[in-house]
Amino acid sequence: MKFVAIIRQVPDGESKLKITGGKVDLSGATLILDQMDEYAVEEAIRLKEANGGEAVVVALGPERFEEAVRTALAMGVDRAVHIVQDGYLDPVTQPFG
Repeated sequence: MKFVAIIRQVPDGESKLKITGGKVDLSGATLILDQMDEYAVEEAIRLKEANGGEAVVVALGPERFEEAVRTALAMGVDRAVHIVQDGYLDPVTQPFG
């Protein structure tokens, strides 16, 4: 059985953010694995240990998400999938492609 957690990278709560051109400018901000996603990673690992199988994380975002993926791997997941998507990504209002 596979247990999957979807992860993303967000600005640290202590980071100062700037708005440029109507979008958040993340340059200079410290980025971390989202805390709620960290809970999901921990739960996937617990479920794997209790039931057997594999804990997997999936990330969809720019190259910088690699740090969040590495954090999840360090926490103990078996495998990670990172789908690289550069630029602005809004899955609600913009179709993929």
